[in-house]
Amino acid sequence: MRASILIPTFNEESIIGDVLQKAKQQIVNFPYEIIVVDGGSTDQTRAIAEALDVSVLVSTQKGKVEQINYAAQQAKGEIFCLVDADTLLPSNYLARVHRFFVRHPKVLACGTRYKYFGRRIRQWRLGSRTFTLTSYEPLSLMMTMWYLLRDLFNYPELPGCNMCVRREAFFAVGGLPLVPRNLGIDAAFSYELLRLIRKQGWGRIRYLLSPTVLTAARHLSMERSAKRLKQIQRYLDHQGLTEG
Repeated sequence: MRASILIPTFNEESIIGDVLQKAKQQIVNFPYEIIVVDGGSTDQTRAIAEALDVSVLVSTQKGKVEQINYAAQQAKGEIFCLVDADTLLPSNYLARVHRFFVRHPKVLACGTRYKYFGRRIRQWRLGSRTFTLTSYEPLSLMMTMWYLLRDLFNYPELPGCNMCVRREAFFAVGGLPLVPRNLGIDAAFSYELLRLIRKQGWGRIRYLLSPTVLTAARHLSMERSAKRLKQIQRYLDHQGLTEG
């Protein structure tokens, strides 16, 4: 089962090199591709990606939704891993996700635990495992508990920095949905998948505790988080997903 890592970019020259190096270091025994889909960067993002020998597409429209949906049309994988341009994958990421999909054929999509990181990252190894400590541990732990609780109450949500979905499920819901700015593409996409699951009468979305990815904390703010919660509620009310 082939996998495609789809990474939308726009002026990400400061971090895209590290992101792609990590993506290229996956330890797997199956084929996978890395597709960078750019939204018209004016910096060196595309040049850095091309130098690292990954596929580079240029979307005619800027925006995560438009760029990912464009890249998906070109992708060859049976699993799409939608990874943000500031998210670092551990070397066992694809292998663990791939194995989970193989073992659980009714799972349509999954995402894994993430930790926010800034300038300081401490890592150490214990046997075959790598442990990471960042300056955002309390917040990262709170986010982990949030996703676990949603899973527990059978209303899961995919973490936006890394969303993995079967190809057929992605296209069955029409790809990533167009939503109001800052609504939360991850939440809206999760709701569309849940709608599909209800309609067809089978399927699951899962949140995995391992492996852990690292995602940049550069966009964090209390104001943004509060606005996001309000917009998600309006979206749920509009779609009739909060009834019953």
